[in-house]
Amino acid sequence: MIKQAIKERIRMGEEAQFRLLGFLEDNQGLNTYQIAKKLGWSGGKVRYTLKKLEENGLVRVEEAAEGGRKINKVFLVNWKDMLNWELVRKDMEEMKLSGTSKEKIKIVS
Repeated sequence: MIKQAIKERIRMGEEAQFRLLGFLEDNQGLNTYQIAKKLGWSGGKVRYTLKKLEENGLVRVEEAAEGGRKINKVFLVNWKDMLNWELVRKDMEEMKLSGTSKEKIKIVS
């Protein structure tokens, strides 16, 4: 029973992360209060979910000032910024050495 409850909490957390990622696609640069209000979530749920997404490198939170107050604005991380370019270059070099056609290599780069 406890294992099932843990699995359910994990599933709910993952659903919240996916929902927030989808929301942020069209709503970048909002602060946590604005996100909570638009999604109908508590501020705590937004902060917790953002923390998980930030730990996984999917969002970045930038500090800004508005009206003399510090706020955190949320942005999705560009997929290109998530890549380890050193590994990409290494893989591309291995593809060239193995005789992979230039057309296939272009698709990757």
